[in-house]
Amino acid sequence: MNSIVRYLICFFIYSFIGWLWETILFTVREKRLVNRGFLFGPLCPIYGVGAVFCILAMYNRVDKWWLIFIIGLIACTLLEYFTHYMLEKLFHATWWDYRKAFLNINGRVCLSSSLAFGACVTLLIKAVHPAVERIIGYVPVYAVNAAAFIFYTVFIADITLTVSGMVQLTNRLLKFQRFIEERVQLGINFTEEKSADIAERIQENEHAREIIAKISSSIPARIIKTYSQMRSISYTDALDAVRKEIRKKRKD
Repeated sequence: MNSIVRYLICFFIYSFIGWLWETILFTVREKRLVNRGFLFGPLCPIYGVGAVFCILAMYNRVDKWWLIFIIGLIACTLLEYFTHYMLEKLFHATWWDYRKAFLNINGRVCLSSSLAFGACVTLLIKAVHPAVERIIGYVPVYAVNAAAFIFYTVFIADITLTVSGMVQLTNRLLKFQRFIEERVQLGINFTEEKSADIAERIQENEHAREIIAKISSSIPARIIKTYSQMRSISYTDALDAVRKEIRKKRKD
């Protein structure tokens, strides 16, 4: 079997396991069904990338469990930090926030998360991946190749749709933020009210309500529903308004 195909299948397996783990964890934590993941499909690619990298670097190469733990901790921490940074730069928002966690770096990574990743990588290398390798070995090569092709095609389509949707959502939120800020400035000039009070009132006018309803009902807005810790660096007021609308619909 082609090694590229094998690692591609592993990427999808571990991306799915990562999605399943996060979905269960946050569903229990938030006491509602939470479909975690940046993509539409049941995958968290950051887990797949991290797992495949650690397998390539350590599987059948590093034997000591403590060394696997340290390498896994460092590699996954760097990956999480880089992913957080890139999402922030591309979409002007953060998907998770560790600022309140003990020993965090810029809210992007924290000690508890890194320790968990180190433990998971140790388990992966020592127990999980050997079992996955055996299972894949039982499957006919043509079936593995076909599955890899199908998964890869769907994955690329999913990424394309997700990124397109997120760009659209970001542009709408930025546009609505400018709408709020322009009227806030006018309000300050004429009434000298606090900007927060004016922004709150603006969000209640008819035109603003139409914009909020349109954004909150769009398919990409599921990201706001999924990531309750999502924080904006460019459209805070707009994001808060949409989040309030989503909560209101959830209660209704």
